[in-house]
Amino acid sequence: MKYIKSILKDNKFLVSLKLKFENTDESEMKAVLDTGCQYSHVSIDNIFIYLSDDDIKRDKQKYMNIRPVGLGIGVESQNKSINKDKSDVNNPRIVIQHKMYDIKINDIPIGNRYLSTSYDTSGVALIGMSIMKDWDIHIGKNKQGEIVFIGCPYNQLNQEYYLALESEFGISENINAAIVHNINKDNN
Repeated sequence: MKYIKSILKDNKFLVSLKLKFENTDESEMKAVLDTGCQYSHVSIDNIFIYLSDDDIKRDKQKYMNIRPVGLGIGVESQNKSINKDKSDVNNPRIVIQHKMYDIKINDIPIGNRYLSTSYDTSGVALIGMSIMKDWDIHIGKNKQGEIVFIGCPYNQLNQEYYLALESEFGISENINAAIVHNINKDNN
C-alpha cells in the first residue's frame, strides 16, 4: 500500500509507527492519528520497550542529558519556558523535542522529524499536525459505512492513493457529478 489508511475504532485512528532515536534500533509502536493535536509526541518508554527496567533507567538518564531542541509543558504548549538546567525533567508534564530518524507510518517513509518526547509516561504515540500538515488527508464514511482516514504525504502522491480515494469514498464520482451538474446549470 502506497498510502496511509486507518479505520476508526474506539474513536481512534490507529497506525503503526516505526522510528529510530539517536543510536537505538528501530522501535515499533502503535500511534493515534490526531488532527486536533498540534505536535507529534512519543513516550520514551515506547522507544525503549525492548529493554529491561535497569537498562531503561540507565538509557533514559543518558538521553535526558542530550541537549534538547525545546522544552515545554504538555504536548500543546511547546514554547513555554521551564528550568533550562533540566532539573524538572522528571515532571510528567515536561516534554522535550528530540530528532527521530527513519520515521515510517504504516510503512510509508516520513523521514527525520523532531517529535515531542516525555520521559515518564508510556501512553500511546500521537501523530499530530506537525507531520500531517505535509499530507493530503481525507476522513469520511466509506462505501461500507466505516469511518476511514486515508492520507499520503504530498511528496509521495501516487495513482494507488487516488484509486483508494475513489474506491473508498467515490471521490472521482462526486467530482464528475459536480462537473456535470455545473455544465448543465451553465447550459440552462
